[in-house]
Amino acid sequence: SIDRFKDNTCLIICDQINDPQNLGQILRTCECAGINGIILPKHGSVHITNSVIQVSQGAIFHSNIFIDNNLNNTINFLKKSGFWVVGVENSIKSKEWFDIDYKGKIAIVVGSEGKGIRELVKKNCDFLATIPMKGKINSLNVSAALSAILFERQRQLSKSK
Repeated sequence: SIDRFKDNTCLIICDQINDPQNLGQILRTCECAGINGIILPKHGSVHITNSVIQVSQGAIFHSNIFIDNNLNNTINFLKKSGFWVVGVENSIKSKEWFDIDYKGKIAIVVGSEGKGIRELVKKNCDFLATIPMKGKINSLNVSAALSAILFERQRQLSKSK
């Protein structure tokens, strides 16, 4: 029930993550960062496999995982429940990842390894965040990008105490 989520609740929405290694690492990072829940789409995404469990290093057993039929409906429901929704996306419309306020009720959306966040899901986000690349490769692995953002959130929360 969404009512149990209080201030500084953070949910991760995985939009069509297909690589079990990435999902396992996302689960591990989320558990380490104190994330309240991970939302996976029912279709078009890897779910819990032996590989996901192994890569998560047991984090899966300490995580709230929700399987959802319609991410857009869920995003709209979260917004009506007081959540801000941030999509992690390389785009000129995106704000620098460290300029976004991650305190309060927040849902962070990450997209598939090759295609990013689907267009309609992206349109439903309140903000888009990007981590500018300085090297010759133009993107981080999805779990690495999420890790940077989740620990920026931790930094912001610790500074606000």
